[in-house]
Amino acid sequence: MTNDSSSIGSFQCPSCGAALTPEANAVQMKCPYCGETVIIPQEARTFTSAPVTFNQAPVTFNQANTYSPAGFTGESYSTKVNRTPMFIVGGIVAAVVVCVVAVVIGYFALGFNGNNPVGINPVAAMFFGNQVLSFGSKGIGQGMFQDARALGVDGNGNIVVGDYEDGRVQIFTPAGKFSSLFTVSADGKKPSLVTGMAVSRDGKIYIATGNQILVYDETGQALGRIGDGQHNYDGVVIGADGTLYGLSEDTIVRFKQDSSIDLAIPGAVSNITGSPGGFSYLAVDGSGNMYITNDDAYAVFKYSPAGKFISQFGSESTDTGQFVGGKFESPLAIAADGYGRVFVSDGGYIQVFDSSGKYLNNISGSFYGMTFDAQNNLYATSVSDTNVVKFQVQAPANVTPVAVSTSGASNNAPLPFANNILAFGSKGSGQGMFTDARAVAVDSQGNIIVGDYQDGRIQTFDPTGKFVSVIPLGSKENIFSLAVSPDGKIYAAHSGKITVFDPTGKQMQEIKDEQRYYQAVALGPDGTLYAATENDSIVRFDKKGKINLEITKAFENVTGEADSDTQIAVDSSGNIYYLGEDVNVLVLKFGPDGKYINQFGGRASGGGENGKFVSPSGLAVDGYGRVFVSDPFGTVQVFDSTGAFLNSFQASAYGVAVDSQNNVYVATGDQVEKFQVQKPQGQ
Repeated sequence: MTNDSSSIGSFQCPSCGAALTPEANAVQMKCPYCGETVIIPQEARTFTSAPVTFNQAPVTFNQANTYSPAGFTGESYSTKVNRTPMFIVGGIVAAVVVCVVAVVIGYFALGFNGNNPVGINPVAAMFFGNQVLSFGSKGIGQGMFQDARALGVDGNGNIVVGDYEDGRVQIFTPAGKFSSLFTVSADGKKPSLVTGMAVSRDGKIYIATGNQILVYDETGQALGRIGDGQHNYDGVVIGADGTLYGLSEDTIVRFKQDSSIDLAIPGAVSNITGSPGGFSYLAVDGSGNMYITNDDAYAVFKYSPAGKFISQFGSESTDTGQFVGGKFESPLAIAADGYGRVFVSDGGYIQVFDSSGKYLNNISGSFYGMTFDAQNNLYATSVSDTNVVKFQVQAPANVTPVAVSTSGASNNAPLPFANNILAFGSKGSGQGMFTDARAVAVDSQGNIIVGDYQDGRIQTFDPTGKFVSVIPLGSKENIFSLAVSPDGKIYAAHSGKITVFDPTGKQMQEIKDEQRYYQAVALGPDGTLYAATENDSIVRFDKKGKINLEITKAFENVTGEADSDTQIAVDSSGNIYYLGEDVNVLVLKFGPDGKYINQFGGRASGGGENGKFVSPSGLAVDGYGRVFVSDPFGTVQVFDSTGAFLNSFQASAYGVAVDSQNNVYVATGDQVEKFQVQKPQGQ
């Protein structure tokens, strides 16, 4: 049976009180009287359903029939039929049962709501977003919601949910069990609207309401408020590096740590479309790119961390009641995961795009707010069911998040030269993820500092590989090399200069000059700073930052050919090791006085040659004076201080570093691995 508009119930506009009659298959509509976009109550919604018809053509069987559902690429099912009529009947019944089961599985797995997605194979799509948790119901009691629209997740997985109208903020355990509740109030007297929410890793709750952003801890204690009197905040977002963003209509605001504004993008939607639009929604990815949409624009607009417009994607859906990927009816929320994918809640689906705007997939359901936890699980507040839903979402192809600690070989087997005891990280731009990790260093406490070559992020991890903090240098800053002093200062060689940060990430110093393009740094055991330049020179600095030694034309004077891509390391005696990555493919050794001593290595003729290199990329020296040279094409090779080859271990690595216990760390692009390395004999 089908429904027409005459059978659809009316309801009142919550803004102006006008009587509204929704169309079939719609979940939201614009009020023709006041212009507000409103959600259609569940009881007023109806969906058309096409009548079921069957092909009347006779069913025939060959001696061996196979059944493969349309679009199914897996195993086919064969039914061999004999001449007994009852077996024919049995075969027909079995085939019908298989078809019914397949339809039912697709029906429930996709969260069927009356509209079958165009071009979506239920068998292929059913596991993209797997619902693993649901909690809450309609009401005003503990764990119940009146109009839940905003939510966030802290670093421990606790879920914070804000009720739009009554100002209640409830905290739930990772299992969805009610924990505590407080009410937001800007004036300390009456509840405030919760128009937006973000939760930091350490549990601070940021509430957008009116012309300010209120800050609470998870006990409900007010910590402060942010506002300049110039903006009315509808939304709030926290970037992967902890940076706070606000949304005032379609103006994007980014705050400094002292809560002052360091970037504003006025009219981020209207300046592109020429229309003021309706309610806007904001998301920020791990690289600091900003994505904004609103319920009238039918598109997503992408801005760079510098506030420059990059692109837009999406268009208006003109097929009422028919889902088409990449087309929008009226977006309600937007979020970005750690892989850089963009999720847009629109109508009856969450649509998923890559960072360039290419449509990827969808999750069925209508949701107000969305957020992600550190494991890239998706949380959303349901429009119709007044609850919170958690989805386990498929990672992109060939990307598997890793945080593994292994014990290595058994007690009965000889230990390998290098035993992998830790691996962490995965491909992406979120916290603890890497787009192109090439530089690595370790401080005296065992904290691991990793530099991302492509997106300019320096991330710090604790000794177990757990994310701690990030220093964003900007997407155009290529991080070539890192070093860490005994007191925790971080030295980063990037874009021709050396920047020094304290352990909290605060910039302390910048070293640059017009004559030298710095591309690698190293620290001696006494904290002395050394650097390699693109001009084929090595420099050493005194404690005041002045150059007190320079070895010019380091390769050219030895081999006759200069090398512009180099790495540097220093041993405990002050000897300097200088690696050529491109032209010479050698390691040169210089004494503390800058005098050339010897060289070792050389280009491998076919790969796999001990003591020869394919494309050397990293250089480090351990406490025993052994020299480690990493190569992204397969191995880390180990030499003694004279250049004699000792051993090697498998690791396709760019950067390499050694901690105070002589453990070796390598950066492989999308992971960091830690190896426990055998001591030299007699040590």
